[in-house]
Amino acid sequence: MLDKKKKFLQEIDVVSFFSVFVLYRLFLFCSSIVLSLIYANQLRKTSTRDKKIEKNLKMLLKEDYKVWVIPSTDMNAFTFGTKEIFLFHGIKQKMNMNEIIAICLHEISHIKKYHPLKTTLADPIFAILYATIEVALDLIFPNLLYFFVVAYFIVFKISKAQLSQKFEWDSDDFAIKMGYGNYLASAFMKIQKQYKIPEKMTFYEKMIEFFQSHPHITKRIKHALKKKEVLKDIVTSKSIYSATIVLLHHSGLTLIYDKYMKDNSFKNKIMSLAEKIQQKLNLKIRGF
Repeated sequence: MLDKKKKFLQEIDVVSFFSVFVLYRLFLFCSSIVLSLIYANQLRKTSTRDKKIEKNLKMLLKEDYKVWVIPSTDMNAFTFGTKEIFLFHGIKQKMNMNEIIAICLHEISHIKKYHPLKTTLADPIFAILYATIEVALDLIFPNLLYFFVVAYFIVFKISKAQLSQKFEWDSDDFAIKMGYGNYLASAFMKIQKQYKIPEKMTFYEKMIEFFQSHPHITKRIKHALKKKEVLKDIVTSKSIYSATIVLLHHSGLTLIYDKYMKDNSFKNKIMSLAEKIQQKLNLKIRGF
């Protein structure tokens, strides 16, 4: 009888912990949104609008975005997810207009794809998942609880960091597809020089990168230059067929096609394959 009562009380304690934990994480989630809005409003008061950058973005995208310049020598930029971009004055000082536009396009991609909101939502979702599994383990396998806590902390940190890195790659690709890959790479090079970031990563840095929100800047420079060259080759191709061959070439496929140029069925197969490759590379064939 006492054992049953003890077990019942234990279950109540666990459920109470779960409820309190979930409410706590939801409170933090709501608080982070409110604090972000307050911080954004404060930044607007201390920053100045850059109409020239805004005009260039509107000409390029046919959309209105506000660009605020923060009086700081740092070289960074960010967005809260609204149609506003916050640039540090250090970027304006050391980058040309094309490089600034490339940085802004990166931030606009974050806005268009709701990356800030998704990142904010990730915290409570992971926390609730953690609490659910912890409660289940505490009731069924209490001996595994401490092992789970450690394992979850590592997995949670890596998962969150990798999600953030994916958002960064996606936003880099947006700027590249808009034709600003070369300028994005040169902007990254200036940031790398400013903060004296080594080009080569040590073994320790490679391990730590799994836990970081941004990919290493050298990787991003190489990625921007590589994809820019693919786009350049496609755009300068004289026909959709030659652009198809370029796609195949950059996809790592070796194809001797001269012999089959007059074979329509072969062409149709190649075009079908090109469409699949195009989707895989997430590139737009344009300029014909």
